[in-house]
Parts: sequence; C-alpha cells; structure tokens
Amino acid sequence: MKLKITTLLFLGAATIILVSYFIPAQARVAVGDIKIRVFLKPAEKFSIFYDEDKTIGFRNLSNHDTILIKTMASSKAIEFRYGLIDHGVFYHHKFYLHPGDELSLQVKNQFDIEVKDGNSSRLFIDSWFNEQATKLPSSKGKEAQSAYFNAIKSIYRKQLKRIDSLSGTGFLNQATAHTWKLAKTTAYYTALLKAITPQNFQNVPAETKLKAHQILKEINTLSQIQSPDVDALIYYITSYHLTRDQRDLKNIDQRLKFLISNEQFFGAERVLSSAIASLKHYSRKSDPAYQAAYKRASAYNQLKGSSHSEVLNHLSQYQFRALNSVRLIDPVQKTQSLENVIDEKDSLVFIDMWASWCVPCRKQTPFLEAVKTRLRDKPIKFISISIDEESKSGEWIAALKDDKLYGDLYQYRLLDKPHSPLMSFFDIQSIPRYLVIKRNGTVLNDHFVSPDDPAFEKRLLELLKSW
Repeated sequence: MKLKITTLLFLGAATIILVSYFIPAQARVAVGDIKIRVFLKPAEKFSIFYDEDKTIGFRNLSNHDTILIKTMASSKAIEFRYGLIDHGVFYHHKFYLHPGDELSLQVKNQFDIEVKDGNSSRLFIDSWFNEQATKLPSSKGKEAQSAYFNAIKSIYRKQLKRIDSLSGTGFLNQATAHTWKLAKTTAYYTALLKAITPQNFQNVPAETKLKAHQILKEINTLSQIQSPDVDALIYYITSYHLTRDQRDLKNIDQRLKFLISNEQFFGAERVLSSAIASLKHYSRKSDPAYQAAYKRASAYNQLKGSSHSEVLNHLSQYQFRALNSVRLIDPVQKTQSLENVIDEKDSLVFIDMWASWCVPCRKQTPFLEAVKTRLRDKPIKFISISIDEESKSGEWIAALKDDKLYGDLYQYRLLDKPHSPLMSFFDIQSIPRYLVIKRNGTVLNDHFVSPDDPAFEKRLLELLKSW
C-alpha cells in the first residue's frame, strides 16, 4: 500500500514546482527513493511506463512553466519506458533507474523527451543500441536455425563489449553497466527461447538446448531488474520446458504447475503474480483449464499465506455486476445504462471498445459490419462503445459518419470514462478490445479475437451454442 502526498512550492511568479511523493505505509527508506523531475511548459503533458501496465503521468495544469517531481521507493532497478507515435514516426526511450537515482526530463518538439541535465542522456539505453536496425536470419529450417542462434549470440556478445567500453570510459557507472548487462542478457535469452517451438524442437542444436535448460537457474539474478521483459522471459522459459516435455503450451494450468514446481528459482511471490497475471489475461474464462488453474493458484496462495485472496476471489466470480452503472450516450444525446441496452432475448453480448482516433480499431469496422449482417438473425447483440472524451465527441460523430455508422443501432460513447466500472473491471489499457458476455454479465471472453480473424465468426457461434 502506498500513500500519495502532494505539495505545491511557489518559487517566484514564473515557476511552480509540484512535488508528488509515493510513500509506503511503513517507514520511508530515503536511500531507496527514485526521483524523476520533469520540466513542463503550460498545458504540456507526457507519461512514462513501468512494469507491464503502470503509468506515471506528468501534466502542467498551470499557466506557468512548471517542475513536477515524483518519487517512488524501490529495492531494485526499475525499467521505465516512453513511447509515442506521431504521423508514422515512433518516439521511444527505455531507461533504468536505481534506488537513489535522480533524473531530470523535459519535453522536446512536442513528441519526444530529452534529459535536462547534461550527460545523463547516457541513461537512455536506446541511445547506444539501435536494435531496430539489426536484421536477423530466418529461424526456419535446421541450417537457418543454427545461423539464427549464432547471429543472436554474436549480437549479444558485441552488446556486452559495448557496455564494458562505455563503463571503462566513464560514460556508465558500475550500477548502470551491470543493469544494462542484465537487460541485454534477458533480451538474448528471450530471443533464443522464443525461436524454439514444438515444430522445430528436434532441429535445435544440442548446445542451444543445454543453454535453454540452464536459463532457469539464472532467473533469480535477472530478476534484479523490475521489468516486464523478465516476465516475458519467464513465459518463454515455461514454453521451452513444456515443449521439451511435450505438454500443451496453451494450457494455463500446465504453465502454473511448472511455475509452482520450480518455486526455488522463481520465488513464491513471482509464482503468484505470474499466475494472477495469466488468469487475468486468459480470455476463455469458461475453459476447464482456466478453472483448474484458478483452483491451483488459490490453493498455492493459501499455502503460502499470501495476500492475493481478494484478487483471486474476484477472478473466481468473473461476472460483471455493474451493467447498470455503465453510462452510455448515443449520437442523438440520449443517455442510458448498458443494462438497459441489453434485451432479454440477447443470449450473447459482443462489445467493441474503440475510439475515433484509433486507426487499428476503425480498420476492423468493415469486417465487424459484415459479420453483423450475416448473424443478424442470431440472438447476439453487437454494441460498439467509443472511449472518446467529452471534448472529442465531435470527432466521434465525424468518425461514425465517415465509417457509415451514423444512425446504426447500438453505437455509444462511454460517459465518465475515468470512473466507469467498464474500464476498471476489464482493466482496459488499450484498444481495440473485444468482450463477450452473457446478458447477466457473466464473462465468457474478455480478450476476444478481432473481427478480421478468420475464426472470429466460428468462435462467436461456438460460444452461442455452448451457452
């Protein structure tokens, strides 16, 4: 649990400093603080990300140049990411901060960010490694696979040498150099394991299989970084071992069973956090494998006396009970609840979450409309809900007209998005997102395939038949 304390400090008439502290409920340990200082002009804002889906937002609501400072306590290095796409140009940075580190940032050219205080730009790992420019050979076929494994090993070794060089010349301190090596090792191991599949397992060189087997023993060292890349590596470690043992990679319960049986490498808390993340993101909540994994996770949580009981209880009762609290508005400004939109004759409800500014969302429109036409006699209600803000309602209406959806039934915009239970219950962090529920709110699939998927219609009808 963390408390947030915000203090305003006024320095003269021109500058405001906003200080936000994230303070653990227990006593603060100053040496464990990571401090990020941001310089913003009036109305400027940007966000950086950490862990899988956590965000630290900075926004200047004043009429003055402002310094915002956010401090968080940590016992290990944390990976932070910044990313923004503008007219096809991708601005991206990744950097690692350790307990006791401070970093000052400012917005550059409206879209990019840069370090404010001198040479600290060396903390941006992407400034030194242009991984997008690296072209790897194909990993298909026995000979090609050997070439692929040799290529990624060569790149990895060059990266370690580069880090040693930067450290030796003083561009990197010892802690940052160590963290970068862990990050590059994690990326190398992930690339290695990701290329091993059930289809090509027999062609993998014995040396590579031996290395893949040994990676499990290094996960504790690599976990010195708080990064979603470590979670991805654990996923591929599990996939490798299930492939080796000829188990079903898609079976969530088999994955959890492997994690628990290797607790000595992962640690109980990571096993539980991985289990909960898998349960949250597993789309087919009615599958026997999901139910078995839930029971296994609950029993393990009870055995370890952990504090995840509330979250697990929520996952066991996966029914969205707040249909009446989801407020919607249609193009003619009529408001109603999601519950009122759903009829008694609707066996299934398909919900399309989108926005006017979401290009991938709108590319799905022709496919979805075609399916709706073909299934018009089925007891399936298709509801499209835009998450456009109130200030962007004009853009929403324009998008409906451009896509020939204006006047179409069941087109809505979500009201009070920041507080809507629809956003929080389903943890909607990105769109497009597709949900399938029963009319009483029972969740059948909260990450349904996109309408352009060849199996979309078939899977929807299978859900209709089974329920």
